[in-house]
Amino acid sequence: MILFTPTKHGAGVRLWGTQTELMEFYETVERFWDAKEPALVGSVERQRDDMLASFCYDLRHGFMGMRTVARRHPKDKTPGDYYAVEITWTHILFYMAVLRYNMRNHPCTEQDIQLVSQVEEALRDVIRSYSKPYAHAVLPYLEGAVYCKNPNLFQYMEYINYQHINKVRYSTPKNAFSYLARYMTGSIYDSFEYNDILQRLQRIARSQGCEISQLTYHYDHPPYDFEW
Repeated sequence: MILFTPTKHGAGVRLWGTQTELMEFYETVERFWDAKEPALVGSVERQRDDMLASFCYDLRHGFMGMRTVARRHPKDKTPGDYYAVEITWTHILFYMAVLRYNMRNHPCTEQDIQLVSQVEEALRDVIRSYSKPYAHAVLPYLEGAVYCKNPNLFQYMEYINYQHINKVRYSTPKNAFSYLARYMTGSIYDSFEYNDILQRLQRIARSQGCEISQLTYHYDHPPYDFEW
């Protein structure tokens, strides 16, 4: 059964499971990719596709043992091999929002629905237990608050993640989490923060002579040099 634990320095969560459980979840996420054709590059479908591809990349590295491996269950300490992948709070909220959105537009099996619902509930549990005072402000982003029709959704996710990681680097874990909902407000269509991010991305794109959808974030940039 997949579960989450918070990382030590407040950057995000570890998504845990047996190798089989992570592989099954990987295969489920992979089935709900939208865009498959090169002609869709830059489309909103491709934006969501790129995000789920990133999620699958993390999951694949997890079950391959390339991230974190433990010989005991992370909670009840039962002996066994358990695999985990670290994901920032912002990324996991966006990933799960996009996954649920795409599931509404694809045929789903009962097994798909049960597995994704179980993962969502496990994520809600760790959010509630990690910070009771701020959980109520973060949970709506698992309930449809993220605007998944945003034509620049991937760039918004990375911009908000940039803000969050920068706060993690210069703050305490719980204090950084207290800002998470404020940053995530930028994912709500036509909010002040949403429009502010759009203007900032437009300026960055103009300075680089490209469209917003062509902007990429490089993970060797200083804000990504952080402790989980």
